[in-house]
Amino acid sequence: MLTRQVGRQRAEAILKQQTPQAVHFPNHTSYREHDKFAMQDAQQMLDRGVLIRSPAGSTPRVIAPLGVHVTSSKKRTIYDGRYINLWQRYEPFRYETLMEVANWAQPGDYLWTTDFTASYHHIPVAPEFWTYLGCRLPAGTVCCFTHLPVWGVIRLQDIH
Repeated sequence: MLTRQVGRQRAEAILKQQTPQAVHFPNHTSYREHDKFAMQDAQQMLDRGVLIRSPAGSTPRVIAPLGVHVTSSKKRTIYDGRYINLWQRYEPFRYETLMEVANWAQPGDYLWTTDFTASYHHIPVAPEFWTYLGCRLPAGTVCCFTHLPVWGVIRLQDIH
């Protein structure tokens, strides 16, 4: 995804950095194909405050692709956070070894579990990290998520 957008040489340089570098990705084809749904869903997110328009003269550092996932029962807007996830520190554990958390947990770390059926936009993100959660609506409006946009959790405290 990154190499396609910026080329191999720049991608290699970006990945050596401590934080995600400025990259603006185009939306997925599914987002353009379902633009009416995409705009309605975006308006609902704007109304709820989980998505805000970027202030004039300000562009998020990362504009990630949006898409639409279609199932037989509904459509969902998806935020493709694979790029910023490259800077995520992953600490695997199994629930049966939860007692061992004290061995690897660091001050400021968070633990969570997710409900993949209804876990959108429940975790607020500190304003200084909104710049990593940029997106572009079908009409071209640039926005930032103020709450985590998808099921997974992005360890934003590790990329500051």
